[in-house]
Amino acid sequence: DISACLVGSEMCIRDRYGAEPNELANQSLPMEASLVGDMPPLEGTYIIDESPQQEKADSPTDMDTSPDNLTSKLESKKPSKIPKSKSQRAEERIALDKWDTEAWTVLVMEAQTKPIIYSREVYERFFKLFPTAGRYWKYYIEHEMSLKNFIEAEKVFKRCLPHCPNIDLWKCYAKYIVDVKCKDPNQPKETIVKAFEYSIQNIGCDISSTPIWMDYIAYLKSVQTTNTFEEGQKMDALRKLYQRAIENPMHNLEAIWKDYDQFENGLSKILAKALLNDYGPKYMAARAVYRERKTYWEGISKNMLSRPPRSNDKEIQQVQLWKRLLSYEKRNPQKLDKEGLFDRVIFTYNQCLLCLYHYPEIWHELALFVLENGTSGQATEVYKRALIALPD
Repeated sequence: DISACLVGSEMCIRDRYGAEPNELANQSLPMEASLVGDMPPLEGTYIIDESPQQEKADSPTDMDTSPDNLTSKLESKKPSKIPKSKSQRAEERIALDKWDTEAWTVLVMEAQTKPIIYSREVYERFFKLFPTAGRYWKYYIEHEMSLKNFIEAEKVFKRCLPHCPNIDLWKCYAKYIVDVKCKDPNQPKETIVKAFEYSIQNIGCDISSTPIWMDYIAYLKSVQTTNTFEEGQKMDALRKLYQRAIENPMHNLEAIWKDYDQFENGLSKILAKALLNDYGPKYMAARAVYRERKTYWEGISKNMLSRPPRSNDKEIQQVQLWKRLLSYEKRNPQKLDKEGLFDRVIFTYNQCLLCLYHYPEIWHELALFVLENGTSGQATEVYKRALIALPD
């Protein structure tokens, strides 16, 4: 009971301080006695401290006031940083170096996953610096086509196709013809044939142009006829297209030759024998040039983004490989006539400039070749293009 508790307290005080409690009332207690934590526990009694500090003292962890423990507590209370996205990191790199091709590649790849309204702004910024990047024009167009924005896709095609002999881009154009135009019942046959011819004239001599030729052949085969006259015209058109294709040194030429063989033999075995004997040597010559030309293309990065020369090992190697290929084409391995050789070399220079657009020496070589083999007007056009590429 309460009285027993009080008696116990008085005895404890008398034993420790040698005085009665009433004698201590007018004295100052020693410092140690004024701290509740320093008093020994009283048997049978409970001292309750309602201050928040004492409540925390019951936890051994909270009583650890070492510098390491306090630092860890402070750090745990700091707000965690939100990691930057790939696009943000790429933008920071581009801000430091606008010709950072790796950062631009990341930005374009990320743009393909974003809404087209955002992505268009990224694409347009990119092409102000890299107007000859054929594969990236393809990415832009495919993004529009994936959303069935065919009008927008055609606008982009018109911007890039005339000055960009990149095979990936032109394959994309051929796919657009097949997947969109050919399936449109209101699209006249003449329009589709014109689109394929446009592709063959601009990229058909590329070593990797085989799929475009095969798409064109497949389309002509699919054309429906209503009478014998139309069927005859269709067969004549197919024969001429096959014969143009088998003279072109390109990948998988054997498949086109076998297809042509079956085509002729399906019409007339007698005529087929004569025609195949006539075109067989041309096919074999094209295969021989293909095997040789292919070795000169090895190591060339067709889709390397063009930027001002930086003299690193990779870019120096690419310049050397392109010059080697250009020298090979000037030797006329296909035994073309003067006009054909001129067109072939110009085509190869234009492909080279997709990757080495900012290299003055390549522009200078092209201008000299045109002066020697073309006209002064053509050379002037080359210099005008060079001034756009090399404003400084």
